[in-house]
Amino acid sequence: MPVFSKDLNALDKADVPGSLGALESYIAYMKECIEFSDTKTTKTLSASGTTTAEVVLILKDMQNTLSALTSTVSSLTGRISALETSAAALQTTVSALQTSVSTLQADLTALTARVKALEDKSA
Repeated sequence: MPVFSKDLNALDKADVPGSLGALESYIAYMKECIEFSDTKTTKTLSASGTTTAEVVLILKDMQNTLSALTSTVSSLTGRISALETSAAALQTTVSALQTSVSTLQADLTALTARVKALEDKSA
């Protein structure tokens, strides 16, 4: 991957002073670009009334909050899975209880019929 522009990647080893001049020009250009970006960022932050240090602190706080939220979501996902498992087990228990109730109702009906038959016999 080239570090410099096309012209700088083809520096002439025989022309050391010319190559150094090209490098110096490129470094000066990059310095201007960085200073412009830095000035632009500083002006934008100053216009908003926020210092660079405050922005760094805000970003760090946001990062910590995001980490905490991620942890909370992971924890809740585990709890939801546990609740789903419990709900499935409860559904199985409810089905078994419904079957037992149906059996008891049938037994009660049969007993009621036997009691009625015995009452009819003794009457």
